[in-house]
Amino acid sequence: MALINNLKDHGQFADAKDCYYVYRKQHKNGLLDNLSWIFCGFGVRPEFTLVWAVLFVGFFGIVYQVSKCTHESECPFRPIGSKTSSSNQSIVKSLYYSTLVFFHTHPPAYWHPAGRWKYVVVFEDILGWFLLALFVVVLVNVMITW
Repeated sequence: MALINNLKDHGQFADAKDCYYVYRKQHKNGLLDNLSWIFCGFGVRPEFTLVWAVLFVGFFGIVYQVSKCTHESECPFRPIGSKTSSSNQSIVKSLYYSTLVFFHTHPPAYWHPAGRWKYVVVFEDILGWFLLALFVVVLVNVMITW
């Protein structure tokens, strides 16, 4: 820790962050330390959070695409009032919908979750809120502390 403070005192903030990261990685113990390492790099790697956000958007987009929407009540998103399934939806539309849900932008009015998929959409939305808040906290920590 003295080395980290010395590096900060001499204006070598990037080296201090790297040193802190290695120190915390070597001395991690418990579930919270592991989660902190994985999702935000112990509060000094905001890019970890962005990578997780992209991975989750891609994962949920693929889940929406693979669902195939064979029955209108099982389709993750379909036009309101539509009696037909949206089995011809493209992966681009699925990723677009997932991105809108994840970053808490309202999808177009004609898309809404149906059936059991409304719970998946809510989970993705909560996960998006969590990762965006975590990203802001880590980014502010890096900007102020380092």
